[in-house]
Amino acid sequence: MRWYPDGIEVKAFCLIEHKHRWLLQEFFHPETHERYLRFLGGAVEKGEYARDAVVREIGEELGSGLADVELLTTSEHIFPFQGDTRHQVIFVFRGRLTNEALLEQEEMLIQEFGRTWRAIWVDKQDLKEGRFPLRPNVLPYSAWL
Repeated sequence: MRWYPDGIEVKAFCLIEHKHRWLLQEFFHPETHERYLRFLGGAVEKGEYARDAVVREIGEELGSGLADVELLTTSEHIFPFQGDTRHQVIFVFRGRLTNEALLEQEEMLIQEFGRTWRAIWVDKQDLKEGRFPLRPNVLPYSAWL
């Protein structure tokens, strides 16, 4: 996992939608063990534009390109984490997977930081009804559902 000495992380996430479902990555909070879901994506590297970062991250995580990439919003998230304060600047894009075979897979495994994570398709209605916690909670999910 990357650590940011100045405490500020820049993230690029992607809302990927197909047949009224979102592709989300599953995580477990290290302190509370709460299961939550998040858009796929990750850190913006030094010298990299956020749009380029989200394309790179989806390529690394899923082996797919992204098409029709558009910026939806930016946001900031400041929160306590493992005894420290974290500060994230988040770019959220919408995009379409170019590897169409992934659109029919219910689950994809992502190898990252020595762990295996799941990416799953989740029905938007289940998200509207709050069946799955979405993080970070500062993003305007209801505007996109």
